[in-house]
Amino acid sequence: MEKAFIAYNLTCESCREVISRTVAKFPGAGLKSLDLQSGAVVVDCAESDFESLKAAVYEKGYGPAGFGPKKSVRDMVQGVLGNDSAFAAERKILEYSLGSLMLVFAVELGLGLMFFQNVANFWPVYAPLLFLMAVAISASVAAVLHLSFFRTGLSCMTGMMVGMTIGMSSGFMTGALIGATNGMFVGSLAGMFVGMALGAWAGRCCGVMGVMEGLMAGLMSGTMGAMLSVMMLREPILPFLVVLFASCVAILVGLSYAVYKEAGHIPQETFKVTFYDVAAVSLIVSIAITLLMVFGPKSAVVIGV
Repeated sequence: MEKAFIAYNLTCESCREVISRTVAKFPGAGLKSLDLQSGAVVVDCAESDFESLKAAVYEKGYGPAGFGPKKSVRDMVQGVLGNDSAFAAERKILEYSLGSLMLVFAVELGLGLMFFQNVANFWPVYAPLLFLMAVAISASVAAVLHLSFFRTGLSCMTGMMVGMTIGMSSGFMTGALIGATNGMFVGSLAGMFVGMALGAWAGRCCGVMGVMEGLMAGLMSGTMGAMLSVMMLREPILPFLVVLFASCVAILVGLSYAVYKEAGHIPQETFKVTFYDVAAVSLIVSIAITLLMVFGPKSAVVIGV
């Protein structure tokens, strides 16, 4: 049976894809037409499924103002930190990221004691930066893991924000770290590579525009992060990096809240990730960045010189 309703906040063809996938989740239902200008949606579905189908589309961010239950920051924090079963997957992501953070700390400490003792200025110069690196990796892995469960269910505007935020934060932190220890050239290349790769991957959820948003964010942030570190070498750079990294982590938390507010909880049945998966990724990335920072090519002026 054909039924029609009005969708709101439509912006581009990616909105059509999100609505089509949402409609297709109902048995025998399909999207017949969608007018991006007027918002008119025509679907073919069972009479008994229509209201639930429309509500599902609205919950994707295409509902009228004020639609749906309020999803405050407080609700999310209490749900994740409490015993709310609806947040079980989100709680596991938090636990895995904190556990991997502790593991990276331990591994970095062991590397310092066993292999880096003869590296000049390792403890006063490199150790604080490696601490920041571990925090950045833990926060980034947690944010990317959370977003990976909603890559096909976000509106265009949110998807573009996802690509931009992931690309910007990862590129900025990587460029700033390696720029401080290796200089502008190596720091920019590393920041660009990490930021553009993660930004494009995250932005794929809303098509070409999201990919381009992620690529541009990574390109700009990778070079800017390295440039800022090099410019701050004669200033108190460590306090600055602490503030910079804390800001990036806070922004990643805000992004996860924005995704939760639009897409809701992670479906429990789709969460198959283990702590070992998160720990392995965190360790591989941390060791690779550590080796580059300590033994990679360096410019004439870097931190500690």
